[in-house]
Amino acid sequence: MHTGEVKTYLCFGNFTSSVLIYSMCIVFILGMAFPVPAENIHKTEPSAHEIVARIGDRTITREAVDLRIHQISQKRRNKPTPDEIEKIIDQMVEQTLFAEEARSLGLDKDPKVQLLLQETVDKMLANLYVYRHLMPKVQVSEKEVAAYYQTHQKQWIDPEAVHARHILLRVQRKAAADEIQAVEARALEVYQRLKNGEDFIVLANRYSQDTGTKDQGGDLGFFTRKGKVGPISDTAFALKDNEISEPVRSSVGYHILQTLEHRPQQTRPLEAVSGEIRTHLLREKRLQAAQEERKLLEKKYHLEMTGSGQPLKEDDGDPDH
Repeated sequence: MHTGEVKTYLCFGNFTSSVLIYSMCIVFILGMAFPVPAENIHKTEPSAHEIVARIGDRTITREAVDLRIHQISQKRRNKPTPDEIEKIIDQMVEQTLFAEEARSLGLDKDPKVQLLLQETVDKMLANLYVYRHLMPKVQVSEKEVAAYYQTHQKQWIDPEAVHARHILLRVQRKAAADEIQAVEARALEVYQRLKNGEDFIVLANRYSQDTGTKDQGGDLGFFTRKGKVGPISDTAFALKDNEISEPVRSSVGYHILQTLEHRPQQTRPLEAVSGEIRTHLLREKRLQAAQEERKLLEKKYHLEMTGSGQPLKEDDGDPDH
């Protein structure tokens, strides 16, 4: 009997990953993952006010249309317009027409089609079983969250950081000495204008050649000592708040830096990370619950596996084998 890592058929390819991304799986179960047929096949005839279209013995009901609209709304994050709903119904009618003709030709009896249908049903039911019967049993208490926080304090330490901005004047990779000197001279001119009181943001917008930051006044955001190349990081951390540096050379050119704020190393409080901790603990517990449930089901359904993908040998009836 195989009792190793859980590897079965839920959405996203295997049982374990489905459990670990449970919240996403719910969306698929209740909205997008069900490969909903274009028609709602009823064992009993629906009342006339529920029927949107009739195709021979088949009906498309308002319930089926509403479910399709829900799927689309979940995917697009907005509800289809009335015109779009009419098109949705028309697509459902067209799909039903083609499906009925395929059945009349016996395409639904194709062995490969049967296997695909069985796999699709298994995926839906397996996910639904996990969602309705397994996951509700998994809970994480506030006490467990607090205990995890206390025993993993190092995970919540944010290192020292600075908020800075810069003006970059680029130096071409193979620039000659006189070209480098010309760029340095321009950088010194900009620096002197800043020292004379001109606005950093205005000059960054006008002169900086860092296309990613110039329109934001050269804002680099917060970064740690390892977050930027040495010359930039070392200079930014050495500056006082609102102090401006002389031009600093890096591999791409000359930078004029202004440090806006120093943020010391700090430990994030429990309130700030409790959601992250809870998500982690839920994943761990759900994985464990899935593994334990699989072991029970393997015994209940007498699982047999060769482990090689080869067919199982038929039982010859010999009790010694």
